[in-house]
Amino acid sequence: QHRSASAWGEWYLTYHTGNLLGTVSQSAGVPTGAVFESGTGFVKFADGTMILEGNYVTTGTGTSTLTLAKTFVGSNYAIVGSNNTSVSASDITVKFATKTTSSVLASTTVNGVLTTIGLDFVAIGRWF
Repeated sequence: QHRSASAWGEWYLTYHTGNLLGTVSQSAGVPTGAVFESGTGFVKFADGTMILEGNYVTTGTGTSTLTLAKTFVGSNYAIVGSNNTSVSASDITVKFATKTTSSVLASTTVNGVLTTIGLDFVAIGRWF
C-alpha cells in the first residue's frame, strides 16, 4: 500500500526474491504469477514472451519433425538453427518449415544434399 499526502492509496503487488522466479501465469492477458519461469530448454516471461532452446538431430534424409519442449500460442514464432556437428563443408543449411504451435519441420543440407546432422536452435514467440 502506498501513502500519498495524508491518505492511504491502493495496494501494489511487490516482487521480491520469493516470487520473482516461479510459475508464470495469466488471467485474461493480465500476469498473475511470477515474473520469470525457467526449466530445461525454456524461459517464460510474465509479458507472454517465451524462448525455447535446444539441440536436435535430423533423421532419415535430413528432414524430420522437431517437437518443441513447450507450446506456443500460435505458429508465428521465430526459429533459427545452426550446425552443431563436426561436419566441415562450405555450404551447410538449416531450414524450418510447416510450423505448428508445438513442432516444426527441420531440414538440413550439406553442399545442397539433404543430410542428417545435429543442430542447435532457438525459438522465440508467445505463450499467451
